[in-house]
Amino acid sequence: MECLFGIQGDKFALLVADTSQVQSIVVQKTEEDKIMLLDSHKLLGTIGENGDRVQFSEYIQKNILLYQFRNGIPLSTAAAANFTCGELAHALRKNPYFVNMMIAGYDSEEGPSLYYLDYIATLHKVKTGALGYGAYFVLSLMDKYYSKNMSLDAALDLVDKCILEIKTRLMGAPPNFVIKIVDENGARELAWRKTVEDINGPRPTPSTPIERSLQLLIIVDGDNASEAEGQVTSAPCFLQISPSVFEGKKGQGQAPVMSELSMGLLGSPKRHQRILASKQECLGGEAVRTEETFDDL
Repeated sequence: MECLFGIQGDKFALLVADTSQVQSIVVQKTEEDKIMLLDSHKLLGTIGENGDRVQFSEYIQKNILLYQFRNGIPLSTAAAANFTCGELAHALRKNPYFVNMMIAGYDSEEGPSLYYLDYIATLHKVKTGALGYGAYFVLSLMDKYYSKNMSLDAALDLVDKCILEIKTRLMGAPPNFVIKIVDENGARELAWRKTVEDINGPRPTPSTPIERSLQLLIIVDGDNASEAEGQVTSAPCFLQISPSVFEGKKGQGQAPVMSELSMGLLGSPKRHQRILASKQECLGGEAVRTEETFDDL
């Protein structure tokens, strides 16, 4: 349920996008920034398929910067919008990108400008615009409350009205939004509207008998791997190398070499697992310690 909308005001333009990254029914992130800085005075907001969105926006950003480095002058906002439209239209005939975009910029002569660009390369210069599911709810609010050359405070008040309407009316509404502005001072992040926070807790530690099923020490000498010692407990379905010691002579193992071991597990003679041991480069005979857990193959 992605949302992207923009407002052009008096000597500034705003872009607002949700920050949720969703795959199927799973919310993977709630702090994904979907508004990219194309250069010092341009913003590109994108929504759509995650892979297409990231790849196409980075492609546009790098080519706009490349033009500036080669020619010594930046593209105007109109030129950047038409270049983006041309690339999207060209890809539409070959390998289409399922992305919808809004481009905001500020030029010293033209002032602020805002462009609407959808996935079939339809380009329009607008004063207000919206894309995604949120557009069904915010376009009417913009028609009612938008005024030409509105102030920044009035524009932010309208943004808050739009976000509130999306959260109230849209099923599965995204919880967080990022607001970015471009004006004569450049493009930058202005504010966030957050409802939830991404929390990254500590990694779980092995505590069950299954997770502690096998302690195996492997010595890698040259290109050969051999089992030095092992301890098997009652659970035969998991392997853990904790720690693994890899040793190599100086000058050997310039590239990682995969060695493979097969062994039967106690209590399950017909089942076996493969242990992949990567030989690491070690200078001066120094040991490299790693800890990995291998699931049942």
